Order: sequence, then C-alpha cells, then structure tokens
Amino acid sequence: MIVKLYIESEFPMKKININSDKIKKSTFVQTLENNPILLYGFLASILTLVIESFSKRSPLGGLTTLFENPIMFVYNTLIIMLFLSLASFFKRKNFVIILVSVIWLGLGVGNFILLSFRTTPLTGNDIEILKSVFGILNIYLSPIDMVIIGFLLLFAFFLIIMAFIKSPKVKPTFKNGLFTFCCTLILLLGTSKLAHASGALKSDFGNLAEAYQAYGFSYCFSTSIIDRGIEKPKEYSREAVDEALIVVEDEGETSPVYNDSDEDRKPTKPPIIEVEDIDGALFPRSKIDHPNVVVIQLESFFDVNYMTDARFSEDPIPNFTKLKEDYSSGFLRVPSIGAGTANTEFEVLSGMNLNYFGAGEYPFKTVLKDTAIESTAFNLKENGYRTHAMHNNTGTFYSRHLVYPHLGFDSFSSIEYMQDLEYNPLGWAKDYVLQPEIIKALEVSETQDFVFAVSVQAHGKYPDDIIDENQFIDIDVDLSEEDIIGYEYFINQLREVDEFIGNTVEYFEDYHEPTVIVFYGDHLPSLDIYDENLENGDIFQTEYVLWSNFELEKIDLDLEAYQLSSYLLQRLGFDNGILTKFHQSNMKEDNYEENLHLLQYDMLYGDLNVYNGSSPYQPTSMTMGSGPIRITDVIEKGDIYFIKGENFSNWSEIYVDDDAIETFYIDPQTLIVDKNNLDIYSNFYVAQVTDKNKVLSISMGWKKEE
Repeated sequence: MIVKLYIESEFPMKKININSDKIKKSTFVQTLENNPILLYGFLASILTLVIESFSKRSPLGGLTTLFENPIMFVYNTLIIMLFLSLASFFKRKNFVIILVSVIWLGLGVGNFILLSFRTTPLTGNDIEILKSVFGILNIYLSPIDMVIIGFLLLFAFFLIIMAFIKSPKVKPTFKNGLFTFCCTLILLLGTSKLAHASGALKSDFGNLAEAYQAYGFSYCFSTSIIDRGIEKPKEYSREAVDEALIVVEDEGETSPVYNDSDEDRKPTKPPIIEVEDIDGALFPRSKIDHPNVVVIQLESFFDVNYMTDARFSEDPIPNFTKLKEDYSSGFLRVPSIGAGTANTEFEVLSGMNLNYFGAGEYPFKTVLKDTAIESTAFNLKENGYRTHAMHNNTGTFYSRHLVYPHLGFDSFSSIEYMQDLEYNPLGWAKDYVLQPEIIKALEVSETQDFVFAVSVQAHGKYPDDIIDENQFIDIDVDLSEEDIIGYEYFINQLREVDEFIGNTVEYFEDYHEPTVIVFYGDHLPSLDIYDENLENGDIFQTEYVLWSNFELEKIDLDLEAYQLSSYLLQRLGFDNGILTKFHQSNMKEDNYEENLHLLQYDMLYGDLNVYNGSSPYQPTSMTMGSGPIRITDVIEKGDIYFIKGENFSNWSEIYVDDDAIETFYIDPQTLIVDKNNLDIYSNFYVAQVTDKNKVLSISMGWKKEE
C-alpha cells in the first residue's frame, strides 16, 4: 500500500511516497490486542511449536506434531491458551502474558535438558522430587552446564522483573475476561472429546515417553500434575470386591477369603494356592522351612547380549548369564525405562500395578508418604521374619527414610551407615559394599531375615568423554564416537556389578543358613535403545534370577514386576497377604487386571472392604542402620578426644544439643574431635547426617562421669 504524505515546512510542499510495512505490522498487532482470543491463540500456537520442538529435540518437532496429530496440537495449544487467558483479569495484563509464556518455555527447556540424560520426560512429580535431586546434579551437569542454566534462570527472572516494571496498568474488564476464559475452556473441553472420540488421544499412559511424543508436552505434563492416585472403577462396590477375593482351592471348589457368615468378617486362612505355569505343571515349592530371603534390585541392569547390533570383546555379565542357565529365571516387565527406580521398587514390594496410578506418578512421593500398605515385608513379618532395607545412596532419596516404615521395614541402611565405600568415576557408590551389608543384616538378628537391597553403581548420566582409562570391555556398534564412550562406560560398570553378583552367590553357597536370593534389573539404562535393537523386542523387559543355596527346581517364567514377590513367596510356601493370594490364584483369569485394579483402589483410596473397613497395617518404628550406633568411651590424647564406639561412618558427627562439632572419622569404632570444642562432662551424642545436613538418626547421649 502506498500512502501519500504531505509535509508542511518553510520549504515548498513536497509529495512523498512511503511504503508503510510498519503500518501493516502495527495493524496486525492492533488486531491482536483488540481481539484477546486471537492474541492468546496466536501466542499459544507459537509456544506450542517451540515447546514441541524441545520435546522432540528437533527444530521441526513442533511442525511434526502439527501434521501428525493436528487435533492434539490444537489441544496442547488450548491448554496454554487457557493459562494465557487469565491475563485478562489482571491490571498488568502484559506482565501476566510474559510470566505465563516464560513458565511454559522454562518447562519446555527443562524437559529438553532432562531428556539429555534420561529417557523419561519431565512430569509434575519431578518438580516434587527436585529437592532430592540437588545433591546429585554434579553427576548429570558439568560446571559449564550449571553456569549456563543459572544464567538462563537469572535472565528469565530479569525479564519477569522488567516486564512487571514496564508493563502498563490497564483497568481489566471482568466481563470480557470471563468471556475469553469461558470460550477457551469450552473449546478445550470440546477438543478433548473430539480427541478421545477420534482416537487421537488414549487415556493409557503405559509408556510415558511415547505418550509425550504422541500427545504433546503440555497435555501430558498437565495430566501428570492433575492425575494422581487410582481412578475409581465403575463397578466398585463391596460386592464387587468380595467377588474379586474369590480364590480357587486345590479341590476345584471356591471360597471367599473372608467368611461372610461371620458378622465381624474376620479373615479366614484358605489353603495355599498352587499356580500352574505355561505348560500346566505345578510350581514346585521349597522343602526348606523359612529360609532367609534376599531381594536385590540392580540399577539399570539387563543382559546387553540381547542387543542385536552390538558385539563385545567378552561377555560383560558372565555370572548372571550362568545363573540364568542353572536357576529359575525369566523376563521381568518393569514400569519404566531410563529412570523410575522407585516405581519398579514399588511394584515389586507392593504387588500393585503402577498403570492404574496417575501419569508419571511416584507412589513413594504421594500415597506412601502417609499410608502403610500391604507389602512383601509385612507379609514376611507375619511369618516371623525381621525385615531390613538397604541402598548405597543417600537415605532421603525418593524419601525412602519416610516411605520404608509404611512398607513394613524394621530397619534401613542407607549410604550414611556404610563403611569402606568406593565410588565409580561418575560418583556413584560401587555395589560391592552391599555384600557385607547384607551379611551384617543377616547376622545381627536371631530370626530369619528378609533383606531388600537397591543398588546404584550402573546409574547414568553416561559420559560422552573418556573418564575411566581402566576399562576391560570394548563394544563394536554402529554409533558415533561420543555415544560409544557412554556405552562402553555403562558396559564396564555392568561388569563390576556382575562381579558383585558372582561374589555374593559364592559367599552364600556355603552359608550356615538356607538363603534364597533374587537378582533383577530395575529398568534399562538411559541410552538410545529401542525395541528393534533387542532380540526380545521390548525395552520394558529386564530379567530376574531366583537363586538358592538349597535345592529349588528350575522354572523359567516371564513375569510382571508386580507379580515377582507373590511368585517368590509361592515358591517358598507362603501365601499370606490379600494381593499375594490374588496373584497366586488369578494370574490366568480373564478378569485378572480388572480385579487387580478394583483391589488396589479399595486398599488405597476406597472403603477398605478387603480389611473390613480398617487396615491392619501400621507404620513400623524403623531404625536406621543394621545395628545401633553407640558411644562406649572417650580417650584423651593431647588436644584430641578419641570417641570410641560402634557402627560409625563418614557421615557420623558429634552433636551437643542441636549443634554439630567438627568431627573426623577414623574407622567404624573411632571418631576424633578437637578437645577445645567438646565438654565431655556434658551430654553429647553421635548423629548420622546427610550431605545436605539432614539428620537421619542419633545415638543415645553420653557423658563422662566426674
């Protein structure tokens, strides 16, 4: 468009032709400002394109989402648009628009960074566990990475502050704002129905990473915040629960777990149910009464020999390979890949299927923080077992120090209670330390024991630069040099974990008590491994081995992680526990999954019909460490006090009242402090303190008699 402009001055009037692109731009902006729905829709579309590009780690990722699933692209856009529409209710409208945009972009960038060292995308639960992750950021991020992220955060904060200062105040029109918000909400709800009806969106989030790619970041992330707990089954009722509790007896008759003729509905004890395997043969049981039970969850452990496009200079896991040949084993389908250790842990210990929980939910961070539930530990406690958990990482990670009492553990040894530690090049504790800790846990009690150990050595993030020159195994695979470095590092960590497996089995072969040990991997590592790269064709499958130092017939059977403990207990002759009985008698039934969903809901969020309205499970008074930490004597030498005692570690600190004194660890029986810092005639004690100064436990007080 050509505009004629006449300018009057002391000079003669001249006619000037101006091509007014700027006026065009101003008209476009003005149109947006005068039409809030268009403005918010335009901004939300741009944000969705950028965020999806971050999510797919591709500059054209947003456009890919638009063309592959246009309905979900619109759905994601409307979610962001709904948040943007809130700006109409505020005086500083422009500031709110910028704030909302920065938050969504920040989430997109955060997801991009997270996907660089794990397979699982960002969820609402990651925000909750952020505090736990601070202590290990140095493993995942280099100093330069942290500086860049810090700069970006400061820059975003600066933009928000400047936007607040510069944003003009405009009197909001509540009526117009409500109209805009309601229109956006109606469009969002309509698109939701359309997406479900057309098949563009499915409610099943079995594979979280694939869901984010298929349905979009904004939708999946929002769902992970809102969707918590277990959805109430449509058929939920006391009668439906009773029906689900029907078990099949050996004679082929049926009887409920609860006796309906008893007014108090006291639980009856049905006979042990034997389960048929794939070929129809009954699982043979152990002839040993009450053996020790040790379950070891191995970080990122799987048989890399299943990789179809990789060759190794030697078998990285010869001990595990041999155990699979000689003892009961099978594939174990786990709920996550690349991360989610605590969720595999949850399924194994609880017998519950994580698929029924919210998208990306960690029950360790939600329901288990204040609810005690049926578990393998509680079931074995009923049979006279002492229960002990251990993890060679900090005790506060995934709030295990708070969760384990709700799972029935009598004691818990985290890294703060372990001695003689060695670390791998990434800074994770090596797994060999678990063997003496397992032995210690078995020896301190006079009863039979259930020990649940969680390892950490093979954890990522895997390096793209050589950080360990002493590696023994090479890999031949069609990858970039940087990727091969990460693979080789992981493979050589597996080799050491396999040595731990071999040494543990060798020790317990001649152990003076009958012992069964289950080894299994919690998930595949956060490397670029896909179904087509594996002979078994499933990245959600690890493996388990059931080893024993007594005769136990070899049975190979593939299981879900939530079936493993019931299967183990059945092989050992135990059947107590509602879910234990249920899994042992219903695995082959057509309504197995539906009834499991029903029982899980009733146990955690329903009326507790399975327990006659009142749960029998209460949190244990869990102690920390395999044995008590105690002070036995103080020896004075010059300007130093030698504090003598038992079970000290590098995380032991002397406290007077609530104040820590500089403490030096010498050995499990000795700590030293400066004489000027401690009055030994006043009461003092030893505290086990995390790297983040969280006190996990304290010893009894001690003072020298005058």
